[in-house]
Amino acid sequence: MPDTVDEPKSEIQQFFSGTNVFLTGATGIVGHVLVEKLLRKCYKNKLYLLIRPKKNKDPQNRLNEMFSDSLFKRLAENQPNFTKKVVVVSKIWLYGERAIFNTPL
Repeated sequence: MPDTVDEPKSEIQQFFSGTNVFLTGATGIVGHVLVEKLLRKCYKNKLYLLIRPKKNKDPQNRLNEMFSDSLFKRLAENQPNFTKKVVVVSKIWLYGERAIFNTPL
C-alpha cells in the first residue's frame, strides 16, 4: 500500500494500474528488485512469474527462496499476504503465434 495516504501515484503505479504482469527473469538480481517494486507499489496487481526448475529445486521452492531475501522484508511487514498476488508459471507451450500456459491466467 502507499507509504502515506496522500502519496501521489508514481509513474510506475500509473503505467501498471489495473493490469496483471507476466515477467521472466524474476529470480535474477534485476528481477528481484523489479518484483519487489511491483508488489510494493502496484499492490492491486497480480504477477505471473515464469520460473523454471533449476539445480534440483522446483519453481515454487525457488520463489520461496526469493521471498526469504531481505529485500522483501519491508514488503512482508506492510503486506503480509503479498505472496497471494504471485502466480508461478513453470511451462509455456508455443503454438504458432499463441502461447499456452500451465497455469490459468
